[in-house]
Amino acid sequence: MKNHFLLPCILLCGILCGCTGQDINVTVDQTNNNNTADTSGSAKAVCDHDYHRSDYAAATTDENGYEEFTCSKCGDSYREVIPALDGVSGSDSSSEENTGSTGNQLVLFDLPEYSSSSNEMISVSYYESDIVDVEGWHHKDCYTLCCGEKDKEKSYIRWELDQKYESVSGSIYLEKEPRDGRCWLVFCDEDNTPIFTTDNLNNNAASVKFEFDVSEVKFLTMYAYCQDISNPWIIVDNIYITQK
Repeated sequence: MKNHFLLPCILLCGILCGCTGQDINVTVDQTNNNNTADTSGSAKAVCDHDYHRSDYAAATTDENGYEEFTCSKCGDSYREVIPALDGVSGSDSSSEENTGSTGNQLVLFDLPEYSSSSNEMISVSYYESDIVDVEGWHHKDCYTLCCGEKDKEKSYIRWELDQKYESVSGSIYLEKEPRDGRCWLVFCDEDNTPIFTTDNLNNNAASVKFEFDVSEVKFLTMYAYCQDISNPWIIVDNIYITQK
């Protein structure tokens, strides 16, 4: 019955509109229409980061400092560690860069290598890399040292100092996600006699700072050792050697 009643009404409406010359404009409300395009799953453009320094804390003899950088486009940020000063003369916490030689301090790894192990012990991680240590600090423009298992393989670098330097100082960090075990550095003289051994890096001591005298050393050898650890990498922002 409803359809029989509706059809005459539609015809009557058409006749009346035709007589008046008016058009019927039908507006469709699509506010709640599910046919609108869904862009939630579309791929987001990758930001070509433009970082600037947004925060800074100077290193002291007691604590590491840091520089924080923030992208002006997307807000992404990271921190670079500035190693504690260790009371080394010639260090200026207000102006010392995290990388590079300054004044009478040289980066140990900038010295010519006299010899080294064949396992490519040292690797340079440039700005594009982002190395994270156990405590969550981010390291860029740093070095990573591959450790050799104690008593099984030698992982070392040797430099000729010829008694021209005073001391060696630096800080080392344990790369993230180790399990058990430990890593450490051993420094030896020209007779391969140990002159300094760092404290162990492990889950309970994720960073170690050190300083020792090399004023009488002709050749310096640095060994990197590990034991019972699944990720035997040490992070080094810099190890400095001070000239006489």
